[in-house]
Amino acid sequence: MTGVLRVACADLEAKPLFWTEGGKRHGFEPDVADLVFAEAGLPFEWVFLQWSDFLPSVAEGRMDAVLCGQGIIPERLEIVDFTYPY
Repeated sequence: MTGVLRVACADLEAKPLFWTEGGKRHGFEPDVADLVFAEAGLPFEWVFLQWSDFLPSVAEGRMDAVLCGQGIIPERLEIVDFTYPY
């Protein structure tokens, strides 16, 4: 990896998980991202996509990760790896 990780998310309001206000992401998922990427020493940026584009964008290498309410189901496991659910 070089540069900044690109993390896919949706520009939706799903409080308390995530929402955008004043141009900044807020909520549980953005807080998790801040902690995980800080601990790993990796800079990242949010990229707003349509829900249906999340996993294809990772599979095609346009995004590095998705952090936006993705339930673990068999069809998704065929495309990407998941961390432990929260």
